[in-house]
Amino acid sequence: MLSRFFFRVAVAAVLVVSLVALRFFFTGSHKLLYTDTYPFETGERLQQYIPPRPYPPPLRPDSSSDPWNQRAQRVRNAFVYAWQGYSKYAAGRDELTPIDGGSPIFFTSQDKYAPFFETTIRYLGGLLSAYALSGEPVFLSRADDLGRMLLPAFNTTSGLPRYAVNTVTGQIKDGWNPHVLYAEALSNQLEYKYLAHLTGRSEYFAKTESIMQLMYKAETTNGLYATMWNMQSGIPANKHFSVGAYADSA
Repeated sequence: MLSRFFFRVAVAAVLVVSLVALRFFFTGSHKLLYTDTYPFETGERLQQYIPPRPYPPPLRPDSSSDPWNQRAQRVRNAFVYAWQGYSKYAAGRDELTPIDGGSPIFFTSQDKYAPFFETTIRYLGGLLSAYALSGEPVFLSRADDLGRMLLPAFNTTSGLPRYAVNTVTGQIKDGWNPHVLYAEALSNQLEYKYLAHLTGRSEYFAKTESIMQLMYKAETTNGLYATMWNMQSGIPANKHFSVGAYADSA
């Protein structure tokens, strides 16, 4: 019994000491326990120990003849131009009202080449997204028109898409090199397969799926796919690999 009494007394003493220590800590009295009086408690007092620093000088001198200043001014002018157009035609709204009936007219009347990769991921993907979100048939109709216009890009020996398509004549051409980038070749699966699903047109699915079948059989390096592919043979055209440019969107 006596030993249990002393044990309880010891526990009580420890609790009392702990409570006193916590009180010292939270009330600021703990400063008396240290010989170092560095005022780390408040940010205001800490600023007294940080010497003032002047603002850094501008990266480039403010000269109208400096080409970088001229370029920066052109960027500002472009921003102002865009804002003026918005404030004039769409103030109070999120954006300009989409042009629905004009899209196919524009593409069919322009005797120019449309980059297959850029047009697919931005315009075709945008139209399909708009249809998925709104359910408006006009978006699906325009997507179907555009999808058909771009189909000639797949008319190569390997089935890999060429760089650009003439939306009037259906002619195709290469870009800055005769090969196709991995991202350009593969970044059409979502758009064309979804378009095939919505329209029931098997040619959309067949064209883009043939690329996947080619990649399943292709030679890889430790599972990595090259960044460039031969348009005719459908085999890698280099030994470079990347998760950035040339391959990121695939």
